[in-house]
Amino acid sequence: MSEILFREILDKLCKVKGKKLKQVARETEIPYTTLYTWRQSSNPGDLLRVRRLASYFDVSMEYLLFGEEVSGGGIRQIPKGTQEKFFEGIFEVSVKKLD
Repeated sequence: MSEILFREILDKLCKVKGKKLKQVARETEIPYTTLYTWRQSSNPGDLLRVRRLASYFDVSMEYLLFGEEVSGGGIRQIPKGTQEKFFEGIFEVSVKKLD
C-alpha cells in the first residue's frame, strides 16, 4: 500500500498553480481551517471535499492523496451522473501504512 503524501502533493500543486492555501480554501469553499488541519496531519477525512480539491487542481483523488495514478483511472471511471450518488452518506476514512 502506498504512503499518504497529501501534504507534499498539496504544497506542490499550490506552488505550481501559484496559489496560497487561503486562496484555495476560498475558491473551493473548503474552510481554511479544514485544509490547514488536513495539511498538518496528512489525513483528509471528507471524501466529498477531497474530490472537490482534486477537481480544483485537475488531478485524480489518488494523485492528490498518494502522488500516483491508479491504473485504470480509479475514481474517474464512475459514470457521469452517478458520481453524486456514489459519494452520498457518511464515510469514515482510515489509512494505515503496511510496510
